[in-house]
Amino acid sequence: MIRMAGEKIIIGKSKTGADVELNLKDPLRLGLLGASGSGKSVLLLNILLQLCRTLHERIQLVCFDPKLSSLLPMERRCTIPIVSEPADFLPTMQRVEQLLLDRLAEMRKRGISKIDPLRDGEEFPQILCVLEECVSISNNPDIPKSAQGAIREWYMTYLSRARAANMGAICVSHSFAADVCMPTVARSQLQQRILMKSGIQEAKMMAEGMEECCPAWLIPTAGEFYYSDGDYSKWVKGKTWMTTDGKAAELANAYSCDKRDVGLSWSVESPFEQ
Repeated sequence: MIRMAGEKIIIGKSKTGADVELNLKDPLRLGLLGASGSGKSVLLLNILLQLCRTLHERIQLVCFDPKLSSLLPMERRCTIPIVSEPADFLPTMQRVEQLLLDRLAEMRKRGISKIDPLRDGEEFPQILCVLEECVSISNNPDIPKSAQGAIREWYMTYLSRARAANMGAICVSHSFAADVCMPTVARSQLQQRILMKSGIQEAKMMAEGMEECCPAWLIPTAGEFYYSDGDYSKWVKGKTWMTTDGKAAELANAYSCDKRDVGLSWSVESPFEQ
């Protein structure tokens, strides 16, 4: 049975069997880097399921998935249908940004400087944008160059203001280079970072020059990762568990229809003991 740790969720185990945890005291601004086959889609599902299981109605998911594959098991738990059509990327992002502006205006009206995700989550649920394969969103050949530029601008403006309003993002990609993904200023707003099997240059970029602490290109198997929460001189190595699409859909469906924990759970064994 997965142990819930207050304001944290478990995303994997270290080699010693210790929990690797994400802190929920602030809305996530998470960058997840990984090459194809690294296990990033499974880890993403595990993170989303843990968030839904822990926060229940206090979190709303707005998911972008150009291939409509990785996030499909979460569809019943998404606040709106998964955004997969290129023509819908920018309009949906603009709707989210308007929600952000409306929430900030309401906060000013009430004299609130910051929404607490746990204390205030029922009135102001965390709105989490989940962007699978960011390169396929911001550098999509099926949308005009002007729209591509507006999407890159959105990353910058949204990530810089979302935290106070209890809004966040999980950005998943095989590259976070400015010319194909998001501006460097936007990438700097990604507080939490997870590096899975990836190329040296991509890992160096996401590690902010501290790649010797997290040699992601040497990771031998899918599911292993390095994780840092803002201090890029400190990385924790872990491995997540396997969750099938069927099990993910079963859990997501349960969490979509009842805010209570309905008893569905999955056993977790240290993957290093297998």
